[in-house]
Amino acid sequence: MASKYDRIAADIRRKIKSREQAPGTQLKAETVLMEQYRVSLPTMRRALDLLEAEGLIEKRQGIGNFVRARRQLVRRSADRY
Repeated sequence: MASKYDRIAADIRRKIKSREQAPGTQLKAETVLMEQYRVSLPTMRRALDLLEAEGLIEKRQGIGNFVRARRQLVRRSADRY
């Protein structure tokens, strides 16, 4: 069985991938998310840390958490050498 923070991260991940949360938009405040998911602040932060480690969100101290734009896949070829 998945932990609480894994389930929260999965729900937010689903919203990001389905474009409910568009790139560049700010997520709700941690305290609001905490109340929405009915968990403690450390649990909420752990879920957000997981999403940040996956590269889905970006944390900006004193401002909030933002959805990151999808990374562009860089294709390199040996032709230029």
